[in-house]
Amino acid sequence: MATSYVPQSIDGFANFAHTLIEHVRTRQRNVWNHIPNADFENLDSVHEAFKEYYHLTKAPCTNTDIKERNRRKKECEKVLRIFVKNHRRLK
Repeated sequence: MATSYVPQSIDGFANFAHTLIEHVRTRQRNVWNHIPNADFENLDSVHEAFKEYYHLTKAPCTNTDIKERNRRKKECEKVLRIFVKNHRRLK
């Protein structure tokens, strides 16, 4: 059974995605300049959409909010995996 590098829990995923994005953001200009801005901006955009509902569901919320958070997590994870696959030279 293969293990995934992406945490499956909501909190684990939120922390992982945030850490990855901030790490790329701080190193993109000088070290990882091979990453096209459009690729990073797409990842950052879907992550921001996820974060909106992630924070919303930390307080009392509706089932609809939770479903939307989960939908956005799934979308963000898909984009994140494509980003990592396309830019494996991250060091």
